[in-house]
Amino acid sequence: MRLSTICHINNNTLSASQREGTILYLDTSNLINGRIIELQKLECANAPSRAQRKVRHNTILYSSVRPNQKHYGIVKYPEPNLIVSTGFTTLDIKEDYLNSIDVEYLYLLITQPCITSYLQTIAENSVSAYPSISPTDIGNLDFEFPPIEKQKLIAQFIFNLDRKIALNRQINRNLETLAKQIYDYWFVQFDFPDEKGNPYKSSGGKMVWNEILKREIPEGWKVKSVNDVSSICRGVSYKPNDLQESGILILRGNNIENNHIVYDNNTAYLLPNLISDEQRIKKHDIIITMSSGSKEHIGKCAMFQCNSEHSFGVFLSKITPDNNCPYFLFLYLISQYFKQKIKSICNGTGINNLTNQTFDEVLFAFPEQKVLTEFEKVVQPIFDSIGLNETEITSLTRQRDEILPLLMNGQAQINSDLSAC
Repeated sequence: MRLSTICHINNNTLSASQREGTILYLDTSNLINGRIIELQKLECANAPSRAQRKVRHNTILYSSVRPNQKHYGIVKYPEPNLIVSTGFTTLDIKEDYLNSIDVEYLYLLITQPCITSYLQTIAENSVSAYPSISPTDIGNLDFEFPPIEKQKLIAQFIFNLDRKIALNRQINRNLETLAKQIYDYWFVQFDFPDEKGNPYKSSGGKMVWNEILKREIPEGWKVKSVNDVSSICRGVSYKPNDLQESGILILRGNNIENNHIVYDNNTAYLLPNLISDEQRIKKHDIIITMSSGSKEHIGKCAMFQCNSEHSFGVFLSKITPDNNCPYFLFLYLISQYFKQKIKSICNGTGINNLTNQTFDEVLFAFPEQKVLTEFEKVVQPIFDSIGLNETEITSLTRQRDEILPLLMNGQAQINSDLSAC
């Protein structure tokens, strides 16, 4: 059946009379492989001209630009004022087909790698300034649909895996929030436990004025830069014709999301001989965005909780913390202070990039060794749990990606007793 037959395409648009009040706006860049990264709360009068598409429960969104970047997803129980960009094509199953077409199964069909690749080929041959597809290109897709009971069984199995992956990501965000709170308590408020177990500053611990930082810091602490407590390595430089279908996965800026690595964005592969030993990733290494078209992306980073088989591109750098302070440094690099510092550096130069020398300017109060050792000991179990969850996310994602095409083409079947596991 053809998608244009079974779906309303771009069915509902905000009218002129409806352009008032506050909206929640979803742009194409904030939806990646089914995950909403951010919703913007905007007044209609200040919203971009592309904020026009209305959605409902079970609306499928598919970006018309660069399909291989996977800006697609399904809207579930949206707020009444949710508006999405006209950069999305919206698909709503028609009433006549709700009993024969399962929306989640349809979503899995149109987001298969083979379909994404096919639409990307159309996009690259388009006459627009950048690779793009039209609603008609999506509407012209034809698929065979098994009985709806089988559709639901397959969709339930795959979406259960997705829900487990999403749950692990949420747990990791909560664990990271806990680690941030401990860091803030110890190194921003300076209420780390003193020798009697009392909060240092609140209990009258001696503070001294530091002229470099222009603030008081605990007595005995030093001022250090990021470069003083780490080493930095720039990423792999390569040409388009160096890219391979397989090999060493090269992580790029879009693979860093909310301080964690995601493996479904802009993947690229290189032969191992193009990657130096220094550009390999080890446990506690931090990769950080050094260059980007957007100042908002400069400085975003993620830490690895185990050795990785991957490497990273030239717009990223790898920061290897000294052995005594990996978690202290990472939590500093994702702190609000660091983000503001990087933004001020970029705004001052007008250039959206950092250099290794930049980190000589990024200074902080560095604790005495006994305080640092105790802090690392306290937060290590938190990061160990994050690492275990990340390993499971990687395993579940691999399983999902391997089994989905087999289910779709009938090479694998699901036992109905297992679908809810």
